[in-house]
Amino acid sequence: MQNFRSDASRKKNDMVPAINMEKQLQRMVAFIEMDGADKARDIDERAEEEYNLIKGNLLYNGRRELQELYTKRNKTAEKNVTQLESIIITKAKMVVQTARQNFISEVTTDIHKRLEERVSEDGYTKILKSLVMQALCMLREEDVIVQVREHDRESIQSAIKELKENYNKITGRDCNINLSKKHLPDRLIGGTVVYNKRCTLKIDNTLYDRLRIVLEQSMPMFREILFNEVPRRIDTTSKKHQIKKTNTKVRK
Repeated sequence: MQNFRSDASRKKNDMVPAINMEKQLQRMVAFIEMDGADKARDIDERAEEEYNLIKGNLLYNGRRELQELYTKRNKTAEKNVTQLESIIITKAKMVVQTARQNFISEVTTDIHKRLEERVSEDGYTKILKSLVMQALCMLREEDVIVQVREHDRESIQSAIKELKENYNKITGRDCNINLSKKHLPDRLIGGTVVYNKRCTLKIDNTLYDRLRIVLEQSMPMFREILFNEVPRRIDTTSKKHQIKKTNTKVRK
């Protein structure tokens, strides 16, 4: 009986360390599991933070790129619209300017035609003699060469004596008037060009040149009346009929 109790006691004593070891193992396993769970939770949290950070950066960069792209395209579109508006306005101005210029050209052509009609009238001979006399008085040379249209040659030839007398009355000087064998072109409408003997001085007193001067001086007024344009200032100090030096030689 005693032996049996001693064996049982011995077995019981042997089981105590085993139970304690098992509990320790369970505690270690529980600790490891808890520590692993904590680390897994930390890893998940860090991963979530990194994911949110990366996602935020991607979204921010994406929005910024979209905004930059939108801004760039918007600026390009505005620039294109501005350029298109400028092109349209420029073309419209060119169309208007061309139409105005064509109208002025038509008016100028009509004026030339009317002046040509007046030249064919009887009163033109008196005008021609006045133009020659004006050129003589401006040139004030003893020997001059008078150049006219072929159609006007006979009229001036017959009026040379009268021109000399009138010139002498006006200036108190004598003048030797020679007709040039070279005639003015008909496109100059009429009038005269007078040279000194050496052909170094010239007075252009043709109707074409006189009309050109009148049109140039009156054009701002015409544009203001016709198109409501603000007239530009014209240099009135320049004299279109001043004596000009020229190298052109005219044969007598």
